[in-house]
Amino acid sequence: MINLPGMLAFPILYEGLIWFVIGHLMIIFNDIFAYLFGITFGKTPLIKLSPNKTVEGFVVGIVGTMGIGYLATLFLV
Repeated sequence: MINLPGMLAFPILYEGLIWFVIGHLMIIFNDIFAYLFGITFGKTPLIKLSPNKTVEGFVVGIVGTMGIGYLATLFLV
């Protein structure tokens, strides 16, 4: 009976770790997609505060993040 709480906690910790990894993957790939697409195809500045950010990079970053989130949930969950 002493090991029962440990056995019950393991699946919960494992599932939490998967969602932790998916969240971090989405943040990392958002930055990568926005940077690469903004440098390559970006023409329209996003804000004056950060002159190197572009609208194109921002949009592709969002779309790429949604795609990575979908793929990561298919393979990891």
